[in-house]
Amino acid sequence: MEPNSLKKLSKKILFAQAIIFALCSIAFYPLIPIFLNYPPNSINTEFQLSILPAQYVFYYAVVLIVAIFLYFFITLIMLRQLAKLGNNSKGTETLIKIRKLCYNFHVKILLLFPCIPSLAALIILPILSTNITLTVKISLLIFLLISIPCIIFSLFINNIFKSFLRSTYNEDIFKKEKLKKSHITTSFFYQILPSTLVVIFAILFLANYMSTQEISNLKSTIYNQKIDNIISDLEANVADLSNINDITNFLNNNYSSENWFMVKDYECISSNNVEISNFMLQYMKFYAEKTNGRIYDDYGITYEAMVKAIPNTNSEYYIGLKYSTASPVFSVFLFIGAIIMFLLDIVVIYMFAKNISSNIEQVSNSLYDLAKSDSIKTTLLPVTTTDEIGRLTQAFNMVQEKNAYHIEQIRNNQDLLIEKERLASLGQMIGGIAHNLKTPIMSIGGAAEGLQDLVNEYDNSIDDPEVNSKDHHEIAKDMYTWISKIKTHTSYMSDVITAVKGQAVALSGDDVETFTIEELIKRVNILMRHELKSAVINLNYIINVKSNLELKGDVNSLVQVINNMISNSIQAYDGKKNENIDLIIDKYNSNLVISIKDYGPGLPENVKNKLFKEMITTKGKNGTGLGLFMSYSTIKGHFNGNITFESEPGRGTKFNIIIPL
Repeated sequence: MEPNSLKKLSKKILFAQAIIFALCSIAFYPLIPIFLNYPPNSINTEFQLSILPAQYVFYYAVVLIVAIFLYFFITLIMLRQLAKLGNNSKGTETLIKIRKLCYNFHVKILLLFPCIPSLAALIILPILSTNITLTVKISLLIFLLISIPCIIFSLFINNIFKSFLRSTYNEDIFKKEKLKKSHITTSFFYQILPSTLVVIFAILFLANYMSTQEISNLKSTIYNQKIDNIISDLEANVADLSNINDITNFLNNNYSSENWFMVKDYECISSNNVEISNFMLQYMKFYAEKTNGRIYDDYGITYEAMVKAIPNTNSEYYIGLKYSTASPVFSVFLFIGAIIMFLLDIVVIYMFAKNISSNIEQVSNSLYDLAKSDSIKTTLLPVTTTDEIGRLTQAFNMVQEKNAYHIEQIRNNQDLLIEKERLASLGQMIGGIAHNLKTPIMSIGGAAEGLQDLVNEYDNSIDDPEVNSKDHHEIAKDMYTWISKIKTHTSYMSDVITAVKGQAVALSGDDVETFTIEELIKRVNILMRHELKSAVINLNYIINVKSNLELKGDVNSLVQVINNMISNSIQAYDGKKNENIDLIIDKYNSNLVISIKDYGPGLPENVKNKLFKEMITTKGKNGTGLGLFMSYSTIKGHFNGNITFESEPGRGTKFNIIIPL
């Protein structure tokens, strides 16, 4: 894994994070005051500075900066883990660890990121003199709203990592990577549930805002009329409106059930222990005339008041009525409805995800069964939908049918392929066989002529008185000599014919016979003698087991595998003369190991990766393409054994045929 590719990946992620969270921060700025029912003209004004240390924009910026800092800090920590793995070590195991981090990256974002700004708000806002109720509301709102950029960010990261995971996937990863089993149901919850929560509680906040505004407008009209009535009664019944005690007594006697209050220079007199906040007093000072006497108790609009100046007091005294704009019954109903909607949403998401998961799992399990099975039986899956999953099922059924067809074709052609390989090998041996038979035939011809001369000599000596019994014995002795030579040559010819005949027999059968190491070596020697002699290559036999050690199996198959490997070793020398090939037979534990070792240039990496996996040839135009692939299959199928190899550049190659005894 190149460090530069990880750096590019990290830059893409950080850039995407900056853009997404910047856009969302701009969008959330005007939404929070609406959802939290902030009074009109209460943020980013001189009024706000009269009751709080800073304006709304400052609070928002502080929370935002802290949240973004924490976002980038956590992201950099996770990216640092990737960079550390990429810089400190290389190889398949490291790449698997990097891929594992990529799989779980978006999950960590969805779990960690929404919690950060809400916790930051819970800590910072009380320090900035924000009341607890409003702090909780703000924190909850930030938690819900911030889930949106987190979901978008996680989806974007998924797309980035998909490209990376696709580019780093190879055969070694396929063999070694063990994926932790997860479910689509869980993924659906990670992706859909946060956005669903945002929608539900956004509706909740919006409904609360609208209901509060409706109640507020209605009550402001009612209490405006009440204030007018009270002032009219005061004018009619209190002689001196500048006497605060007379006004107080009148109000206590006639309006004791109302939450009235009077204000002069921030000094307040009220009934029923009505509390008038500094927020309300300051709001009255700044905006009472602009709002026609409608003032607010605090951020969040849970209480309001209607105030008017008492006549004939030079606007020094104000009288007001405080009232609640909250609707507890509606709020409880709204909250219960949100919970019910949330629970129903969980059930629907679960059932929907479970349905998709079960359909995909059916196909994936069938694919696993198909990959592990040696059977060509086709089990078609029922198509139950017309969407992508239905098409996936149809595609799987088509793959099964084609797979069964190709397996059947391979089985039908297997014998033909094996026979073709054998005939190709026999074609290479024809020259050697002709040479091997030519010499003994000529020798037998010479022996026949010698015998003919001896027969003529013996026939002429029958009536010759000078020929005695000693001469007859000498003639008979010479005849025995020629006959012995003929027997030797005919025996050798018989061995050659037997070896060739064995190699010409098809290997498709499962013939099991008993043969010895001596017989195996003899056949190899007969069939490879001419090729070795023509190439001027020495075959050294290093036999570290008893020659009468018996093996069970198809000796012809084993001879063909050994000869194929010796031929490959001859080809490895590329025409060089007087080189050596070692045929080593050893016994290790309960296995017989037949090794063919050359001292050539070794195998190139591209050939190493294909040995025993593909039909490649090391014999150029003379090869059939089956080569070591078929040799490997032969040893596996006929002897329940294995073939391994060792190769070093410039030092040669060694193939090991391992056969259980």
